[in-house]
Amino acid sequence: MKNQSNPIRRLLAATTLASGLALSSAQAGGLDANAIFVAADLDISGTLSLGEFTTTLDAGVSARAALKKFRGADRNVNGSIELTEFLIFTGTIPKPTKIEELFDQTDTNADASINFDEFTATFKAKASLVSIRRHFVRADVDASGGISETEWENFKRGRGQAGINLTVFELADFNADNQLTVVEYGYVFPRTASEAKVLAKFNKLDDDDNGVLVTAEFNPGVRAGR
Repeated sequence: MKNQSNPIRRLLAATTLASGLALSSAQAGGLDANAIFVAADLDISGTLSLGEFTTTLDAGVSARAALKKFRGADRNVNGSIELTEFLIFTGTIPKPTKIEELFDQTDTNADASINFDEFTATFKAKASLVSIRRHFVRADVDASGGISETEWENFKRGRGQAGINLTVFELADFNADNQLTVVEYGYVFPRTASEAKVLAKFNKLDDDDNGVLVTAEFNPGVRAGR
């Protein structure tokens, strides 16, 4: 008798026994991958565990082979198979491109749009918010405040809104009130810069000591009103 002490083997055996009849009927009836997924999802969780996923495979697949297929299908590596992952695994829908996968990974709240915070998370800590915002504005062609998948793909392929020509002052002025607080001024520096360094430079530029910088203070070479 084979050793059944392996917990994966016990899980697969128990789940296959419990769900085999229902799934076999679905497969025999020629149902599509969506129906097979629903039939295998015994606990109605909306995802497939390893045991549930194994019931969708051909009979006789070894525990080792089933685990390998499971890991290959688990694209987001969260320990379960979602419907989209299952449809990709079965070839029902095409495998996403690397750019599409990166979009999904960046869109952490899964609202089909990349906001500025999500976009910022893709940059190294030394990058300034000004430089990040310049890229964001170029990618956000419709100025909606979020980057759609189409805009993301165009941006990644070098087809962003290259004509945008905002100044550093304008990019740092997040609330567009034509003046920079010390926090906004800090956006010019790498995010790793110390507060003391930012504050010292800010105070040096703040000629009237009113706690904000206007364009003439930030860049004395620019004429007022320009």
